[in-house]
Amino acid sequence: MIAKKLIVTATESTSSFTYQFPVWEFEDGLTFITNNNYVNFFFEDKREIKTSNPEEVFEVTETDSVFDWNLKDLQESIRVSLTEYGGIPAKALAMLS
Repeated sequence: MIAKKLIVTATESTSSFTYQFPVWEFEDGLTFITNNNYVNFFFEDKREIKTSNPEEVFEVTETDSVFDWNLKDLQESIRVSLTEYGGIPAKALAMLS
């Protein structure tokens, strides 16, 4: 499953602290943030990206980088995320079938 790498720049509105993190976007728009503990954050599309701080402002930049994700690893990540969060976008659930 080929995904395009995006870079999100987040700025906390109260302190102007800025940081960046990579996000992966599949052809159908499904977007996810990888996390070291195998629990990834899935979003219906890049406009839905959120972090734990609701006051952050985001800018999403596309890159030329792509990655071919292993479908089995991705499905396992979806299952773990579903268990952890109780719900994930329908596009992610569709990958389980």
